[in-house]
Amino acid sequence: FDVVLVDAPCSATGTLAKHPDVLISFHPDQLPTIVRQQSALLRAAASAAAEDGVLLYSTCSVLRAENEAVVQAFLDEQAGQWQLDQAESFVPDNLNEGFYIARLLRSHSGHTTHSGL
Repeated sequence: FDVVLVDAPCSATGTLAKHPDVLISFHPDQLPTIVRQQSALLRAAASAAAEDGVLLYSTCSVLRAENEAVVQAFLDEQAGQWQLDQAESFVPDNLNEGFYIARLLRSHSGHTTHSGL
């Protein structure tokens, strides 16, 4: 696939303003399991991406452990096969929920390819 989107299951901490029940349903001890699942999904998505593919990773979480840390661990594990092109964290406000999105590009011989996105 030219572009693969991982909208990973997460703690939903970015949705607290609209869904305060997240405080009841999410327990911090669940985080390691959630992060393992997110990491596995990101690896699987990467294997489905084309040679010059783009990988998008997104959560509705504001926790670094589910966002930047998952992406960095993936990049470290992939040993230069993927490169972070852009990442944004959005904090919840009156109009929007909080979320994170990262765009990863496959790297080839130290050069990053772009698919026109």
